[in-house]
Amino acid sequence: MRFLPGDLSLRGIAWISFVVGAHFFGLAAIWKQSLFLWLGSSMLLCGALGLVLAIAGSSTGAIDTVAGVLPGGLLLGFGLWSSKKSRIPVAVVPASL
Repeated sequence: MRFLPGDLSLRGIAWISFVVGAHFFGLAAIWKQSLFLWLGSSMLLCGALGLVLAIAGSSTGAIDTVAGVLPGGLLLGFGLWSSKKSRIPVAVVPASL
């Protein structure tokens, strides 16, 4: 007897997105950066929506987009935004061959 409808493999990506989003709350508390609260909330919401879609039996493409592609874009966007906002110069070290 299955407790929840839907394929477990389809819920995997949504669960990962949910957990990764949740861990940013701890980082926000440790580093006292509200940026991580926004990022964590956004990713957690994507993961939760992906879980709802998976349980509802939505298509793989919809679940992957909401719970995989969108959180990846959020990570990239927040990373780029915070690097542009940072006033700390970053030293570029040439790679040794």
